[in-house]
Amino acid sequence: MKLDRTFIIVAIAGLFFNLALGIQTTAHMNFVSTEVGLAAEDIGLLDGIREIPGLLTALLALAALLFTESILATLCLVLLGVGLYLYGQAASFTPLIIGTLVSSIGFHLYGPVQNSILLRTAELNERGRRLGAISAIGALATVLATLLVRFLVPFIGVRSVLTLAAVLAVAGAAVQFLSRQSGERTDIRRGMVFKWQYKSYYWLTLLAGSRRQINYTFAKMALVLLYGVPLTTMATLMLLASLLSIATRPIFGRIIDRLGETRTLSLNYSILIGVFLGYALIPYTAVLYVLFVLDHILLGFDIGITTHLDKIALREDVSPSLAMGSTINHITGILIPVVGGLMWAVFSPRSVFLTGAVICIISLIQVQYLPDPAQFEKKVPAAV
Repeated sequence: MKLDRTFIIVAIAGLFFNLALGIQTTAHMNFVSTEVGLAAEDIGLLDGIREIPGLLTALLALAALLFTESILATLCLVLLGVGLYLYGQAASFTPLIIGTLVSSIGFHLYGPVQNSILLRTAELNERGRRLGAISAIGALATVLATLLVRFLVPFIGVRSVLTLAAVLAVAGAAVQFLSRQSGERTDIRRGMVFKWQYKSYYWLTLLAGSRRQINYTFAKMALVLLYGVPLTTMATLMLLASLLSIATRPIFGRIIDRLGETRTLSLNYSILIGVFLGYALIPYTAVLYVLFVLDHILLGFDIGITTHLDKIALREDVSPSLAMGSTINHITGILIPVVGGLMWAVFSPRSVFLTGAVICIISLIQVQYLPDPAQFEKKVPAAV
């Protein structure tokens, strides 16, 4: 895989991005439940609010018509840093919401922009590898983040560690700013694109938002609230998941390039059905630890959704379609934590994970009907 200047800069900025986000993700459940004292339904509501900026991604892209992708990515990282600082200083629900919303705007918009930069600078047969490599770097950053949480929290406290996350995000913004003269295209359409021929991508991202949110909120909630797993153990589990992700995500990228999206995503969703049934039916913490790690590793297969879009979309549609896809998957990203939190309180935790299994079954059916990229003849190869 060719390592050009833009890729190196994006990789380093992505490392800082994932370090900052990894610290917040690792500490989140224990921080809001123990340090701030939120109940299960409040945590679900907070995580639903966290996804609201995902609905605004397309509108934010429309408002950024005058920015190049590298400058937009820089601003996103600055917002992430400010939001993480406010989040880490919060002592009640309302300040938590403010910090969560600000940081959420940053990291939700950063993802589509980062993917677009990577895709437009990659050879056609290396795009899966490139996304896989960036995903592996993100996993490495998560390893470092979990180590920071695991070993620094006992000495300086979780709030100081969250402040460190804010500093790392701003450092990533400084690095990303260096890519502003790396030959970005100026003819990429900005804003949002919704085209019926891309419906398979939109549908998969909608389902992926649901599955990912159950993983982010309720898998952790089950371990922390039902089984009393402490922050140090949660950090260790995420450390293990990240180490395994470093090894597997480049492999996932190569598998997608070689076998295509239908086969690899079918395997992914078939395994995930078993994972969610395990969450629902197995009460043993040792088994749940294994399921938790496996669940995180399988997130690496989500790059297949992005490469699917890249194969069927017009080149000028890729960036705005990624933004639209991010917006669409956050419809369920908002609903799942809120509705799931109510289901948790009114029915049982089991009902949430059975719903996750159903979502994976629907996803498995959907990938059997992905359109053949060969029928999209108007696609123009990217400039590199």
